Amino acid sequence: MRTRTVRWIEGRILEVLGKVKKNNFPIPLALSAMAMNYEIRSIEEQGNYDLALLNVIRRGLVIEDRDEKGFQVYKLAV
Repeated sequence: MRTRTVRWIEGRILEVLGKVKKNNFPIPLALSAMAMNYEIRSIEEQGNYDLALLNVIRRGLVIEDRDEKGFQVYKLAV
């Protein structure tokens, strides 16, 4: 199996967040599971996921927020 790249993971994160229903934003663990098809296959892939998430946040494509219950969630920047 090939290790999924940072660029591929960035695309998956944006794809997953693009399909989110209104006010049903994923928490960090759920976002990781959905973006990685419920399987991180290696330590290197975990690192790539972490870098991809930081990249989309730094570029302003994704923002970190808190939901009404106080949980950290991610959503696409408008």
